[in-house]
Amino acid sequence: MVVLACRISLIVIAVASAGALISSAPTPSSAEIQVAAPISPAGTGLTATSPDSAALLRVARRAQTRFEARRLAFLPLTNRTWSGTECDERVGRMCLRFGSGSDWEPPPEREEIQALRGELLETLADIGSEVPGDDWVLGQRVYYLGEAGLWDQAEGLARGCGGATSWWCNALLGYVLHHQERFPEAERAFQVALEGMPEESAEGWRDLERLLDTDGSRLYRRLRGEERRVVEERVWTLANPLLLVPGNDRRTEHFARHVESGIRADARNPYNLRWRWDLAEITVRYGPEYGWEREWPVWHRMEAPQVVGRFHPRSRGFMPPGKYLEDPSSLPLGDWTVDERRTRARHAPSYAPRIHALDPQVARFRRGDSVQVVASWQLAAVQDYEDGPWHNPPEGEYHSGLFLIPVDPESILEPPPHVPVQAARTGPRDRLTLTAPQGDWVLSLETWHPEAKRAWRARMGVPAEALPEGVAALSDLLLTEPLAEDSVRELKDVVPDALPGLQVSRGGSVGVAWEVYGLTRRDGELRFKVTLDRADRGLVRRAGEWLRLLEPEPPLVITWSEAGMDPPGPLFRTVNLDLEALDPGEYELRLELHLRDRTPALARRLIRIGEAEF
Repeated sequence: MVVLACRISLIVIAVASAGALISSAPTPSSAEIQVAAPISPAGTGLTATSPDSAALLRVARRAQTRFEARRLAFLPLTNRTWSGTECDERVGRMCLRFGSGSDWEPPPEREEIQALRGELLETLADIGSEVPGDDWVLGQRVYYLGEAGLWDQAEGLARGCGGATSWWCNALLGYVLHHQERFPEAERAFQVALEGMPEESAEGWRDLERLLDTDGSRLYRRLRGEERRVVEERVWTLANPLLLVPGNDRRTEHFARHVESGIRADARNPYNLRWRWDLAEITVRYGPEYGWEREWPVWHRMEAPQVVGRFHPRSRGFMPPGKYLEDPSSLPLGDWTVDERRTRARHAPSYAPRIHALDPQVARFRRGDSVQVVASWQLAAVQDYEDGPWHNPPEGEYHSGLFLIPVDPESILEPPPHVPVQAARTGPRDRLTLTAPQGDWVLSLETWHPEAKRAWRARMGVPAEALPEGVAALSDLLLTEPLAEDSVRELKDVVPDALPGLQVSRGGSVGVAWEVYGLTRRDGELRFKVTLDRADRGLVRRAGEWLRLLEPEPPLVITWSEAGMDPPGPLFRTVNLDLEALDPGEYELRLELHLRDRTPALARRLIRIGEAEF
């Protein structure tokens, strides 16, 4: 029987054909893999070799097998932590279980392992000089140089190629460039590799079905040809962790995992398991192991050493929600975060392994054929994993950006020709504004502390909203600090006072700013009504009010009238609301505009009233 268990946010148990192993998930969660029952690592290389080189290649394979077998003795020891067979998901021989995360870090690698790897690299270098065109030897050299942190040497090998298969050399180069955080160059190298490899292999590398959620996989399966290529571009555009960082490291990470799976498919691995589709799928979905351990031996049992491979404890899901893939501009703020416990695929960006949800205030205002977006935020304390310690936002300067990714809902998505962006150096509390042409967009608000390797982001759809002739409309409602009367005349005057979110303190007051569009000289009197009503009444409360057993909580209502505009044009207005009489909770803020002989205009926003801060 073969056992494989993984913990991090992910636990995997692999069961051989002999039957299911009874085991249970460990409580911590940094991915671990435990293996017993040795299996032969023999296999075939990526390319055929001549009889003259066969002996040298056998030596190379024996050296690689010997290194992986010998390194086991120097891995750090850990206690056995798995038992049971309940699975969150099955992948072939593997049983996946999801934990809550951890802050586990691998200990420094033993000098003995470094020395053994050095011997292996010397052997592979000697054989590589005699058989320079062998794909297997080249792949192993690049892989173990990277494992040793010698990425410059690995890049030299990949660029030199030495007569190996051209697309494989480009794929290895992309793999190296990705790990050097040169993501735009890696993208180009992988594109060349995809264009040169056999079509069947390219289709396998491009296939996203296993990475997407149920809704996304269902959409992806029904598409063919160019439609599928288009949705792949959409997925990768939206999956990019931070647009602040040049290139798309989630996409290059995907292809780098395929390269690593190809390298390891025909070589000995620390688990001593034959590489099959299930190990390949787990590698592509969750990435390579972040560190290795072995369990303390159980002296009364005759079994092979139990090997533990831990996946990155801070990896998270970055693939977009499938239900919004056909029209990403419909994505509501807060519906897509990267801290979900169970996801089909995970990634930990090297420049910011910790990316947290951001809860900003975002408001849109019409500017003729354009839209102006105002985004304001304040960073809060965060946990890196469930039940972990709280961390305050780091001090110092942040790189922040407000991006609009264009979307074309008529097709699935046209690859974006450009991304409008407003970027700046900011603090943990700040605001950005951006003006772009009217259209369907996905907004990404991002702030990143490079030194602390932490980032926060929020993504939401911004649909095009054409204003039909003769129809009055309201902008979004912008919450601000209380505003002095006659101190503001237009939007730019209140942007510095915008609240950093949709929560306000109990007992104080809040300003509300908005614009009115589509007014004419014929409208006459403008009648405004502002209502702040409880939105979180439970079912029992609603039933009690309906049966008149409970008195309904009276809403806050303000009404006023004013003369129409002359000349007509956008109208900017503000009002202050006194919240002293309102209890903490969630409220719906509604603004209605009534005009003579015209359809009323309505704007609404949910706000939260919290306990007063002292």
